[in-house]
Amino acid sequence: MKLKSIEIINFRRFYGSQTIEFSVDDEKSWTFVHAENGTGKSNFLSAINWVLYGELTKGSENPDNIINTTHALEKKQLAYAEVKLEILTDENKSLRLIRKITKKTPDPILKAYWINDIGDSKKIPESLYESLINSFLPKELSQYFLFHGEGVKNLTNNKKNIDQAVRDIQGITDANQILEDIAEAQTKILKEMEKDKKNSKRKRDLLKEINLITENIKKHKGIIDEKTEERDSANSQIDEITKVIEESDHAKMKEIEKNINFWERDLNIKNTNLNNHLSSKYKNSQLYAGEIMNFSVSKKFDEIQKNLEQKGQWPGDLSTELIESIIEKKECICGNCVEVGSDEFKNLNTWIEKATSKEYTSEAMGLSNISDVSDTLERFQSANVDFETTKGMLEEEISILKNKIIEEKPKLKGFDKDIDGLIEQRDKLKNDRDKYNDDIKTSNNIIGVNKAKRSPLQIQLDGIKGNEDNPLDQKVQFLKEAESRLETILSSTIKKAQQFIQEKMKSYIDEFATKDFSLDFENHGGWFPVLKEKNIGGVYTEGGDSTGEKLLKNVAFVGALVEHCNSKNDSDNKFQIKGAKPPLVVDAPFGDGDDRYSAAIANILIMSNAQQVIVFLSKKHYNGGFEAVIEPKNVVGRRYILENYTTKNELKKIKDVEDNKHIIIGKKKHKQIFEAEEFGYSKFKEVS
Repeated sequence: MKLKSIEIINFRRFYGSQTIEFSVDDEKSWTFVHAENGTGKSNFLSAINWVLYGELTKGSENPDNIINTTHALEKKQLAYAEVKLEILTDENKSLRLIRKITKKTPDPILKAYWINDIGDSKKIPESLYESLINSFLPKELSQYFLFHGEGVKNLTNNKKNIDQAVRDIQGITDANQILEDIAEAQTKILKEMEKDKKNSKRKRDLLKEINLITENIKKHKGIIDEKTEERDSANSQIDEITKVIEESDHAKMKEIEKNINFWERDLNIKNTNLNNHLSSKYKNSQLYAGEIMNFSVSKKFDEIQKNLEQKGQWPGDLSTELIESIIEKKECICGNCVEVGSDEFKNLNTWIEKATSKEYTSEAMGLSNISDVSDTLERFQSANVDFETTKGMLEEEISILKNKIIEEKPKLKGFDKDIDGLIEQRDKLKNDRDKYNDDIKTSNNIIGVNKAKRSPLQIQLDGIKGNEDNPLDQKVQFLKEAESRLETILSSTIKKAQQFIQEKMKSYIDEFATKDFSLDFENHGGWFPVLKEKNIGGVYTEGGDSTGEKLLKNVAFVGALVEHCNSKNDSDNKFQIKGAKPPLVVDAPFGDGDDRYSAAIANILIMSNAQQVIVFLSKKHYNGGFEAVIEPKNVVGRRYILENYTTKNELKKIKDVEDNKHIIIGKKKHKQIFEAEEFGYSKFKEVS
């Protein structure tokens, strides 16, 4: 199916009537709508969702405000909102859906018409609306074909819903309900047959045993449904908790905390090293002093002193400066007078001559020539320089670490310690999920064993002939055949769909992921995989938690699902009708992903080979990787700009308004944001 056009009248952001004609060309099946945040992109997606299902897109703000506020103020009780969607079916028939809500009648009313080639309409009975819409796009699958960038990160991992949706979209109608009805009818008939007096004891025993086995199978099918629901609920809670953790910058805070702990440990080590270094200086000083004043030096000094004393040339602490001072002052330190020419004066001059004699000088100077004293002093000085250098380096490193800690510690003040509790809760949910999977496996095994036990009993029962043909026997046989046929079809359908989607997702991830991932589908019921990243040891462990990786995984699922819907063979069995091939409507599919992921997503959308793609793009999301991939393909058949007419007050709320006022498409510059006087609204403008 393809969307031909949509007319939006007084719906939320859209004031008055706004119409878009979508490209339905087989070669150029893409429609681009360039629109900045706050211009009504999400409201457009909600308009499609609302006209189909009577609901806004999940996560829409103010979901009760359907009628445009300005229009409501102007028209009061006469105010209304209306969306008209025209669909081109795979049989090339035109279907028009009109949903309207008024101020007087707040419950929206849906009408549907077949439109012929000349524009005449034929009303469709209301009783057919739901089945008709579901045959085009089942509500359970709408989130995968009508999605926005934020929403695609949190696609619902509900196996039961996806199973049913895949069956619906492939044209297997009401299959689960039929199976339940068959099981209930079989149980009733078997109970009637058990009471039938015409049956032999052996036949009654067989019927009783078969009935018990059937009841056990039914019981474990109920357990599987219950555990599947619990598992899906756990997965949903895990996703919600993960989102809260991500939005809290927990990972960033943990990294800061980790860094601070590392720096503090390093600081303690360096402080210890500095203290040890300072202690080493004292020890080294003692060592060098010992070398200078060692025993051999002292002994040599004593020998020289005694030799001079024996010669009468060493008076103890002889000082020429002292003798000269006494002669000059003419007074001894003892107080006696020393006159020129006196005996005392002559003796002092004699000691001056001895002190300056060659013999005394050479002997005394021997003290300075003691081996290694000079070298020891040089080594001491060099060691002291090295010491000061090392000390300076350590002190600088300590200072840097202290500054880092002082700078980063305040960032932890707002850290929510409750996040640790959420992580524990998530881990518990993961354990619960694994237990639910084990329970599901166990029940499936029990069902398989019971079916294996029931089969030969049924053969025995069929071999027992009654006195006459029993209509209950015929009914049981018919129901048994119908059940077997349906279960085979359903099992085969889901298995083939899962296999196809798993293979496609793997090929997408292998080609476009920036890391080495393996895909574990088991924990998500065969549809949504858990990404496991290859670590240094070559072992794959659960990972892939970044925004870009989640986005890539979920878009890969959407692409694989689209490919499956568009490439499957239509069955000719009686239980299956021709399945749908829905369009893909995408509002800013990149979220906060970087340019690598926008290019990857563009490639996946191209490779999915959707019959029709409608993409809403901001300037940020269009320019770069997405534009570089899509534009050379020449697949865009129609292109619009969603112009934003906004008041001065609203203008202040728009982020990067100056950067986004214009957008360049090809070589042309187009204005996107305009100033409005009284109220804000959005308006579509087609561009070539």
